[in-house]
Amino acid sequence: MEEKIELLPFDYDKPDSWACRQINVTPNFDVEGYQKKIDAIVGKSENGHSMVRLVWAGDIQKCYTKFYTSWTSTGMGMSTELRARYKYASIQIPSTPDIIDIPPARWMLEEYHHPGQYLASSMATRFNSNGQQVKPDPSREGYYDSLITIATHTATCCEVSHKEYKVCWGLYRQPGQVDLERLRRAVHLREHDHKIDTTNPLDIVTMERIGIESARKTKTLEDLSKAEIAAFVDEHFLELLSAMTGQEFSDKTKKYSLPNKQKESGIITL
Repeated sequence: MEEKIELLPFDYDKPDSWACRQINVTPNFDVEGYQKKIDAIVGKSENGHSMVRLVWAGDIQKCYTKFYTSWTSTGMGMSTELRARYKYASIQIPSTPDIIDIPPARWMLEEYHHPGQYLASSMATRFNSNGQQVKPDPSREGYYDSLITIATHTATCCEVSHKEYKVCWGLYRQPGQVDLERLRRAVHLREHDHKIDTTNPLDIVTMERIGIESARKTKTLEDLSKAEIAAFVDEHFLELLSAMTGQEFSDKTKKYSLPNKQKESGIITL
């Protein structure tokens, strides 16, 4: 007799309950009305797409991406599977290669990417090293990517998640005025930023700004690498220490971590 698994009642703030169909159901909220407020602040692209949009992370139509799982003899994709863009966890179905992604129970703000920003590179990288098409041809209408996760954070939740190498999803809340104000500030910063005339040679001040920004991004990449190293060291600390010293150590030995930084995302400065 197959063992029956009891699922917890769905709760926006209890991740253990998110592995159910309700995670894909958009909560009752005036998405259309809120989107109009976003558009009034951020605007739309020349091809009519909202520059920032509100979505539910579990929305299968908007927040899942197709990837090929089988191919023809020439490497062209045939059947596909859907994978969530935002994942709290992924579960593999026993005795099968199938994986189910569990998205977080959160509203998301996404920003629009024009085809000119990615089309050429995406077309060139849609095949893997074995000549198999990994994902369908990129959309010629543009695509959306993560900008802001809408949530309420406590004084300690981010710190606790950070120490456990987890994403902090905060506490559930509906989109509100605070998110609109955040977008309004971002637009203000963008419009009052230093303007560059691409038809003229770069001046010394602009070159210095570019150098500072390049150094900042390089440092971010270095920090991400350190974070990955720190995670490995913390997980295998005793084995590494034993290998280096030739001695056995108790599991009560204190662990040390390298500093960890969170990655920034989005082309809008927030």
